[in-house]
Amino acid sequence: MNLTAKFLARALFLAVIILAICSPSLLAQSIRLGRVTPEDFIQGTYEKDPEASAVVLYDYGETRFDIDGQAGRFYYNLTRTMRMQIIDERAFSYADHSIRLYDNPSNRETMSGFNAYVHNLEDNRIKTTRLRSRDLLTEKTSDNIKTCKFTFPEVKAGSIIEFTYTVKSFRIFSPRPWQFQYSLPVEYSEFNFIVPEYYNYNFFMQGFEAPVIQDRKSVNRSYIISGASGTQTVVATNIHYHWVMKDLPALRDEPFTTNISNYYSAIFFELASEIFPGSRPQLYVSSWADVDKLLRDSEYFGGFLSGTRQLRNEMSGLANDEASEEEKIASVLSWFHNNIRWNNSTSMSAGSTARQVINRGSGNSAEINLLLVAALREMGLNANPVVSSTRRNGVVLQPFPTINRFNYVVAAVELENKELLLLDATDPMCPLGMLPLRAINYDGRLIGDNFARWVDLHVEAPRNEKYEIHATIMPDGEIEGKMTITASDFAAFSKRSDIKDHADLEEYKETVKKSYSNLEINELNIESVEDLSVPLVKTVGFLAKDDIQMAADFIYFTPLLVEAFKENPFKLEDRKFPVDFQVPIVEEISFVYNLPEGYEIDHLPGSANFNFGRNAQYNFEVQTNGDGQIVINSLLNINKSFFLPADYAGLKEFFNKIVDKQSEQIVLKSSS
Repeated sequence: MNLTAKFLARALFLAVIILAICSPSLLAQSIRLGRVTPEDFIQGTYEKDPEASAVVLYDYGETRFDIDGQAGRFYYNLTRTMRMQIIDERAFSYADHSIRLYDNPSNRETMSGFNAYVHNLEDNRIKTTRLRSRDLLTEKTSDNIKTCKFTFPEVKAGSIIEFTYTVKSFRIFSPRPWQFQYSLPVEYSEFNFIVPEYYNYNFFMQGFEAPVIQDRKSVNRSYIISGASGTQTVVATNIHYHWVMKDLPALRDEPFTTNISNYYSAIFFELASEIFPGSRPQLYVSSWADVDKLLRDSEYFGGFLSGTRQLRNEMSGLANDEASEEEKIASVLSWFHNNIRWNNSTSMSAGSTARQVINRGSGNSAEINLLLVAALREMGLNANPVVSSTRRNGVVLQPFPTINRFNYVVAAVELENKELLLLDATDPMCPLGMLPLRAINYDGRLIGDNFARWVDLHVEAPRNEKYEIHATIMPDGEIEGKMTITASDFAAFSKRSDIKDHADLEEYKETVKKSYSNLEINELNIESVEDLSVPLVKTVGFLAKDDIQMAADFIYFTPLLVEAFKENPFKLEDRKFPVDFQVPIVEEISFVYNLPEGYEIDHLPGSANFNFGRNAQYNFEVQTNGDGQIVINSLLNINKSFFLPADYAGLKEFFNKIVDKQSEQIVLKSSS
């Protein structure tokens, strides 16, 4: 297990089934919806977190299983009740809420019991507005999802908003998780999970905060089942799991975070087995071996890899027998980029056959990359699929066997030298040896025909950018120059992907021009957009009008007109979650300034060289030459992408030094 996985396994800890016994009556709370008093309102800022724009006062959830007597199958009801106070206008977006419901005819979720209120304190009197079911707006947001939306009216700074609803679902394999923590402080959050003895669930609790209550107890419950011979009553033991968390701090996002939702305190459930009286146990996911078998046996995963004669015919003429492994792989990727288009849907399983994907020329991420594995095997290569989770979806942890957390697939080829090459054919701008950013997310699980193992999904290719700028300082305080930007490795891939996401190259150029807010762009050329084997080069002609200060006989300016750190991206006093730069970073900036006629150098920043251990270095050099020019070289090298919270203070100080050095000014003095 690598360092990243070890940290996550420690920080996002498992909640074991054997729970500590604690009196539920000790801290459990309840509210009466629709009733508040003046004392319930927070006046001014929230004392425990003065930066908070809102605070969750109460959040209660209960998942309780019941049985559809006629259908003879279990479902669960999740009831949620929340109360929140809006502190200031930054939190007005919390007046809008939505609940996603699965909307498949065989497994349709429904919502009931909706009630909501907004309370405002005016002259020590409470004005209350109520919302009912008729105020809900339901939209079909995808083939299998509909969304219920509601908006609180008359929300202002100081408003208390609250709501309750119940979701009925037959999707018992993976009941809805419960999130205790948010980017807002939470005063009280309670969750109950009440499940019949027939179902055994894996529990996974993530986050850094521990419950103040964590207990379980057994209770008997009767279920009525209808059948051809009438109705019968069945008594079953239910296990009641109970968690309470109090005074949870806000977990706020910050730059260079994989996905902040990975670190919120929350609990997830996945069905491990079911055992009904008189029936053989049905095992689902209790170990990674179970997950591996489910995937191999699935017609939508392992079954998809059998390929088709059509695919064999397509691959037959791509490369001759003497071609190298790399040449064979490159030819297969090129065929995919030219013939199969990604439909922007991420999935860990195929919904179509290989023949259907080839015939229509499009597919989801699993269909394309599983087909890629099959194609590579047709070329005689040792290829296997790797199931993973996208950055947006969250992280999969090795200590917690699960199939539900996966939502993506990439391909892996083991070369003759035993090197493992990861591939993704969904993006035609993704060159050999790289993955799209969405797929770079800790570990994935490689599924072989008779083995499985974990693989690291990080890539070695850095975000490599080189800026070469030649500029002339004009006597009137303007700077005229030309800039050449050479993007290599992951930087080139990223920029080519940005170009692809625009309607055409001209639209992309307009976006680039707008990104230089301090420069007037008068020329922009982009080379090598299509050739993935060479760097992408941008040439930019510019005029800077507002970057120089003139006072009396002096000219003042900071030397780095572009890519300078104006402020430290790391602002938290303490950060509990890792810093993730996604990929290593190499950024080289070289400025050559021609001095204006009639001016000489009065002050130059000093050169500097500092580092953060072996993993980050910064070099800043300033010198002059005999041609009346100032030459500045800035080099930032961050040679690993992932830093643990223990590194945060040192990394923050490293960037403080960069900001301080890059903010130092050059001073020119009139020589006349």
